Amino acid sequence: VKLWGLGVEVCLQGPQILSLVPSLLAGPYCRNSVPSAPLLVTNSSTVTVLFNSTSHRSGRGLLVSYATSQHPDLISCLVRGTHYTQEYISVYCPAGCKDIHGDIWGNPRQGYRDTSVLCKAAVHAGVIADELGGQVTLSREKGITLYESAFANGLRSKR
Repeated sequence: VKLWGLGVEVCLQGPQILSLVPSLLAGPYCRNSVPSAPLLVTNSSTVTVLFNSTSHRSGRGLLVSYATSQHPDLISCLVRGTHYTQEYISVYCPAGCKDIHGDIWGNPRQGYRDTSVLCKAAVHAGVIADELGGQVTLSREKGITLYESAFANGLRSKR
């Protein structure tokens, strides 16, 4: 398992340390500081993340992104279409993206706005099951002025 994209908004009273059980300790992870290990790698297939933090203002917590050698094109649930400039791209969405914070605009008939969260839009379109994740092929097309909202696969897209 490879972990990256670790970040904490602010460290107010000392460093925040991240422990990966069984055997890795890393940090601090604070805004504007460089962690000792920006990419954490473990040979275990299961990792428990223990995040020890002092009090903070925003209450935001942290985001952990991961990769696996089984799917080198694995992306985070938070990736949007605007992160890519290629006309065609194939990515692998992880399981569990349906309930993440992030909006989707569009529907399977019209397509989706490029600011939509990709994997959540793929679940909405029925291209992948949220419980499994899966391979998604994207093509960049000319956008439209107004995307219609739709309810599909337990999600409502925005208009």
